[in-house]
Amino acid sequence: MFVLIHAFSRLASPGLYVWRSEVAGNLVAPFSDDRTTGWSTFQVLLDPQIKPLVQFKLVGRDSEGKGVDWELDDYNRELKRLPDDTFPAEIWIFHNARRILDVDPMTALPQSRLTVHLITLNRYRESQLCLSDANAHEVRFEPGLPDNLGPVFTVDLTGLQQQFFYFRFVKGDKVNGNRTDFEPPIANKVYVADDGNEIWVHSDADIIRDSQPVLRQLTVHVHKESDWNDAPEIHLWQPGSGFEVDLPAEQEDDGWSAHRILLYTNIEYRFYVRYRSLAVVWQEPNRAHRRLTILQETECWTIEGDDVVFDSRPARDLAVTIRIAARPAGGAYAGPFQARVGVLDAGGWSESNLTVSASDSISFSTYQGIALKLDYMRAGTVISSHRFDTPETGDTFDGFSVLSKPIVLREAPPAALFADPPFTILRPGIWEQAGTLHFALHVQDVSRARLKGAWTNTLVDLSLTNDGTFFWAQIPITDIAPLGTDYHKQAYNYILNDDWLIHDPAAQWVEGSTPGKHSLLFNPDRHQWRSYSWQRPGWEYLIIYQIHPARFSDRHPELSPLLQVAREIDEQAGHLRDLGVTAIELLPVNEVGSPIYGWGYDPAFFFAVEANYGGPADLQELADTCHAHGIALILDVEFNHTGNTDNILFSTAHDTFIDGDTQWGPLINFDNPICRFFFRTNLIYLAETFRIDGFRFDHTDTIINGHKQQGYINVPGSGGGWEFLNDMRQALKKLDPNIVMIAEELPNDWYLTSQGAMDSQWCDDFHDRMVDVCRRRESVFRLGQALELTNPVYQHWYSATNYAESHDEVGNEDNRIAKCAEFGSGLRLAKVALATVLLGRGLPHIFMGGEAGETRQFAKDKLDTLPLAVYRSDVNQKNVLAWFQILCGLRKNDSRIKGPSPLNVRYADGNLLAFSRGGAGEFFIVLNFGTWSGSIGLSTLNLPDGVYCELWNSTWPAFAISGEWENEHTNWGRDARLSRNNSLNIPDFGVVVLERV
Repeated sequence: MFVLIHAFSRLASPGLYVWRSEVAGNLVAPFSDDRTTGWSTFQVLLDPQIKPLVQFKLVGRDSEGKGVDWELDDYNRELKRLPDDTFPAEIWIFHNARRILDVDPMTALPQSRLTVHLITLNRYRESQLCLSDANAHEVRFEPGLPDNLGPVFTVDLTGLQQQFFYFRFVKGDKVNGNRTDFEPPIANKVYVADDGNEIWVHSDADIIRDSQPVLRQLTVHVHKESDWNDAPEIHLWQPGSGFEVDLPAEQEDDGWSAHRILLYTNIEYRFYVRYRSLAVVWQEPNRAHRRLTILQETECWTIEGDDVVFDSRPARDLAVTIRIAARPAGGAYAGPFQARVGVLDAGGWSESNLTVSASDSISFSTYQGIALKLDYMRAGTVISSHRFDTPETGDTFDGFSVLSKPIVLREAPPAALFADPPFTILRPGIWEQAGTLHFALHVQDVSRARLKGAWTNTLVDLSLTNDGTFFWAQIPITDIAPLGTDYHKQAYNYILNDDWLIHDPAAQWVEGSTPGKHSLLFNPDRHQWRSYSWQRPGWEYLIIYQIHPARFSDRHPELSPLLQVAREIDEQAGHLRDLGVTAIELLPVNEVGSPIYGWGYDPAFFFAVEANYGGPADLQELADTCHAHGIALILDVEFNHTGNTDNILFSTAHDTFIDGDTQWGPLINFDNPICRFFFRTNLIYLAETFRIDGFRFDHTDTIINGHKQQGYINVPGSGGGWEFLNDMRQALKKLDPNIVMIAEELPNDWYLTSQGAMDSQWCDDFHDRMVDVCRRRESVFRLGQALELTNPVYQHWYSATNYAESHDEVGNEDNRIAKCAEFGSGLRLAKVALATVLLGRGLPHIFMGGEAGETRQFAKDKLDTLPLAVYRSDVNQKNVLAWFQILCGLRKNDSRIKGPSPLNVRYADGNLLAFSRGGAGEFFIVLNFGTWSGSIGLSTLNLPDGVYCELWNSTWPAFAISGEWENEHTNWGRDARLSRNNSLNIPDFGVVVLERV
């Protein structure tokens, strides 16, 4: 779900950092930002099913969008859940203050006068109120006559102050009329008009009340669960203030103690139990911290190790029987056992020497509505640990434990739960074999798994491998789809333990990523392949064209995005029909939790094809259409991190799949064998089912160096990324050596392609030098060096994937080549950049729109598509497109200028760059990135010996942009006979291609 967070700040470029209590998070840019009023709105996508606490703080961002001005940790805020366990749709916050509102403060009726009562014992009896309004104008107020709680201030409000303002109290001696000792930062208070015209506040705290708090006694009774000789102590504090206190014990009967204090009403306090007199202080963990607000004199009861607060003294009157219902084969889990039981987070055990009966049962009494822990032991050694919640009502509870699995069940699992399958588990998920559907499910902390299918009213219990790794089942297809029908698109889910409904983590198709929706069966054999003769090509064939499926074409809106792309290939007038590219690379198509216009780099599922793109059948159709027209299909995969929304692996098997955290999402657990099996088989599934020709691996440096503390790694993992990539390589190359593996390795590390798992890597150096030259930041010298990066013998010609634009470079930055060039030269420079990419060495890569000199930034928050019709109708863009097509044809059809054909830079000075292609210099390409035009000797450009004709010129009429005139720079075209003794006419922002005759 989306949560809108409206924030007031005086930051020049505000951002919002959002994280969960167990992992680091993301820095979010504002959805809208009005620096005149100071208000920004952030759109945050959150999954209520993921339980860890959501926190956030405001951050100032630098010119690159990085966080540089962070709020103090004092201002870390918690996003509280609604009673239905979801999040509020929108909230309002203020920079450098903890207050959170659920109503827009700007819509309240303004207040002109305010009375402020300060509750303080001694320290701020002599103080001033310091008010700061939205424009940072400060005003000091002296107190009037005090009341019994402390000083009282009357504040006359004007202008923006009548809507909201910050304030703090200042004590200490006066200097020039002003006191100087401010309350601590955590005490920053924000008044809003909705608070009314009279408020009560506490010193050193940020809480504002519209009614007078009064002191009332709180008595908390604690039942001691540990066997330490020390008495328990309560540590109590008021969040958002400096108030904290320890409450000693007054001993009572039967293990109870009383702890008393006078507290103000209508204020939230928190407390936990601890033992400070031990050699090492013991205290309850965070999940056992209790919250309490009193309205009157209050007496309550709680149990060490549990966060429940009772309004009457609980009794151990719940009769519990737990039976061992299943155990793995072998002697490791054979009895006899003893058992011990305790409150989940207590420091000890309520029952430490229970005997497991001959019927594998234990019985004991405990409290209702609390969480318990249970250990089975043999000869003093813990064999299996468990946990469960007791019911809040009733006199008895019968539970069932599965040894090696932690959750105690309310219903008995199958007696023969543990059994190894009579088939090989090919991958997680579902596959068809010999008329049977096989199911394999890996989840953690699960004692029972059942399949809930739309084809039956009966839940199917899954068996569990003896090593506890996979739940599995096999079902004849005829039980799912009667003879003559198909199981395709049948809905199913899994139910874990007693009642946790989940997607299949390896589902191939889902209705949507949101928890509670269905996974869908996918029958890949339904598709009748037409391109049966297609073979994965050699890499010299590849001219790669990168596409966002949902933001490419606006034609055929009745079709899914994947089928829209297919129609642009197979229709006679389709944009891709005669474009000249030989490979399409799709931005990630796996199921995500973000909107359809997002880039897809936040995977919720890895096997499932995004439902909003059309699902797996439409991806098969696109692949078939590509291959039928001689176009390879490459997928972008996100194996460096998982997504932050609807993350199925995080919620069902966190410890298997997650190991650390990145600025984009949780880090993958690269050295876990089950995790590697998941991703290895994921690649094989994609390659086989959709006949994928290659994969581009996003940000491989995160995979390789995720165990190191660095800028984008928030919490380092345990390593294993290098071996992880090699594992992926072995799997793919065993299937077909021609499957190309391309890395996004930033900054470039050429060892990854010369000695590592990758065949090629995006050449960031090529791109950066290209942009610098186009922006007139530097000469062409370093771009020439980038062109020759693959020349050394330890590199392969295909090690570099060269690009002038990519989704990152034209999305995160406004770096379309046609946009970043000087005014009037954009489309001309686009032609120069295209020639550099297509006629250079390595694998050429074009981002959609670059073929026609597109200028618009590829924004993250828009569902805009390319104006494909304009590319064919606008005279200038049509001619850029024609230039692109001619160069694609040259590269595709002439072996002397593609693949391993040598490249030698012959001249690189100022804005002029010349290089030869071919073993004997068969082609000579001259690129002019500047405004100069004129004649230059070919010997100066170091043209190889021989005679050449002018093969192509970017200013010829078929390619000319308005203002270009080929006659100014004519070299007489194909009839020319040029050698080192001649001069060459070179157009400004232009290209001349010579061919040896």
